[in-house]
Amino acid sequence: MKLLSIIFFLLISLSFVQAADIVVNDVPVKNILLPGESAAFEIEIKNFQNFKDDFKLIVTDFSWRETKNIEVYTIAPGESTKDNLKLFTLGVLPTGKYSVNIRVYSVSNPEIFIDHSLLVEILDYKDLVKADLEFNPQGLDPRKENLVKLNLKNKHDIDLGGLNVQIKSSLFSEEFLTTLASKEEKSFDFSVLLKDVTEGDYDTKILITMDNNVLVDKVVPVKVSAYSNIQEIKKEESSFLVNELEVTRTNEGNTISKEIFSKLFSSLESKFTKTNPNPTKIEKVDGNYKYTWQFDLNPGQSYTINIKTNYRTPLIILIIVLAILVLIYNLLKTDLTINKKVLMLKSKEGNISNLKVILTLKCRGAPAKNLRLVDNVPGVLEAPTELTTLKPISV
Repeated sequence: MKLLSIIFFLLISLSFVQAADIVVNDVPVKNILLPGESAAFEIEIKNFQNFKDDFKLIVTDFSWRETKNIEVYTIAPGESTKDNLKLFTLGVLPTGKYSVNIRVYSVSNPEIFIDHSLLVEILDYKDLVKADLEFNPQGLDPRKENLVKLNLKNKHDIDLGGLNVQIKSSLFSEEFLTTLASKEEKSFDFSVLLKDVTEGDYDTKILITMDNNVLVDKVVPVKVSAYSNIQEIKKEESSFLVNELEVTRTNEGNTISKEIFSKLFSSLESKFTKTNPNPTKIEKVDGNYKYTWQFDLNPGQSYTINIKTNYRTPLIILIIVLAILVLIYNLLKTDLTINKKVLMLKSKEGNISNLKVILTLKCRGAPAKNLRLVDNVPGVLEAPTELTTLKPISV
């Protein structure tokens, strides 16, 4: 067991001595990459052996290759050399951070070598840029010009050129080209004037592309604030026994408005009043009737109430009915009148000698049939001796 420990220690010491004969340093030229790009480093190799030697550099990572053939670096003792190393991936690697292993070894004695790691980061296109819209937290005001700001931030130490920025919504749209330097932040201001827009949240899409690669594709809700503006127009017309009222309310705001309209009518007025539309409710208040309309007005919508109190038409109808009744009465009634006159005839001596009775019967209406006329003569008188016109059936 003790022998094994000694052997292991000697191997470690040998490797350390071999590594100490060669020193490798790197300066990243481009180690933050977009998918498909090549990495670039400046490599420095130092020879700490006491003799001049030739060295080679190889990539030992299976996922990476260098872009040029292997070269031999001849370095004098205690001297160093520098070279540019470019690396590319075999296939498409997932985004993330990578440690790419390279080895520098002595051509004369391959047992003398040093392994060195190069740090490379492959970025995700969708993690390159941060984009946000900035506007009034109370919402955009449809009655005036509004300022909307687009804030862009390059999240990494890499230059981004040829960025195509599009902002699209039903409220407004913008499109332009820009660039972002390493970790640069930019703001773009837009003037937005809205017209006939109702309140609410409107989806606004932000799309940023570079060489057909999507960097940002997000939807931001942009709020439009609410305001109320109700206009009312009243039209009144009066004529003989007729009063008309038209009330129109129009919502010129951008939000739904709950409206109420009330009017009092006397008991008599309510009987001769018609409305269109019908009131939502009718209440009796102190002997009067209160008509109430309740309705919602959407933005741009109008609501009209027509009220008509008409005494003339019922009066005309009443007069016509009465006239018809009188006419029917006159046509259908039987109007008989009878008049009786008694004439006294005196003698020369001044005594009453005869009585003359005249009965007059008149019909002023519809014909009368089967009439019976009776007249009584006092018993002290003699029966009539002379009948001049119509003779009675019986005496």
